[in-house]
Amino acid sequence: MNRGALRYYRLMMHGWNSTHGKTLAPRGAILIALLVMAAALACSDRQQQTPAAQASQNPQAPAVPQQIASIPTSAPGTSAAAPPQAAPSAAKPAVPAPQPKPVSAKAPTQGAGPSLSPAVVAKCLAAKGVTMYGDFRCPHCAEQKAMFGESFKVVPYVECGTPGKPMNLANQAPACRDLGITKYPTWVFPDGERVTNPQSLETLAEKAGCKVR
Repeated sequence: MNRGALRYYRLMMHGWNSTHGKTLAPRGAILIALLVMAAALACSDRQQQTPAAQASQNPQAPAVPQQIASIPTSAPGTSAAAPPQAAPSAAKPAVPAPQPKPVSAKAPTQGAGPSLSPAVVAKCLAAKGVTMYGDFRCPHCAEQKAMFGESFKVVPYVECGTPGKPMNLANQAPACRDLGITKYPTWVFPDGERVTNPQSLETLAEKAGCKVR
């Protein structure tokens, strides 16, 4: 009970009348004392209420923030559970490597006969009087000689170059200068036809009229 209310109640019950000098306890004074004591008790209870209770009784009052204690997810001394790992995606099917296509052998061209024999062509050219004019330093002449191989020694040949002198028309051999040979190699046929640059064995045999097949 509030001390101030209790004291006031006692004074009201045993009030002192300064005029008459005696104690008065009228009923009206008792009723007033009870009302004052009840008001004091209500005020004391309100002061002792927690802020949360006052907030619930007064909805317009601002809410009092409460601290929420964090709950540990695991017991002391134990490691926290690892997060679930995502399931591995399905492996893609292996793509087979492309297989190389088989290469079919080409069929021989119809009408193509066996290659001519260099020895047969060389003998035919010698018999027909076909002559080759060249220079020992000429790369095209070396290419033409290689087509005959060892059989070229049968082919009639005139050397136009002069050893120890530059390869030019002024230094040609007299036999080449008299015929006006300007390119190497030059093939001269009995009918006067001339063919320059390296020629195939088939072309030489055909122009010479050789029956070598």
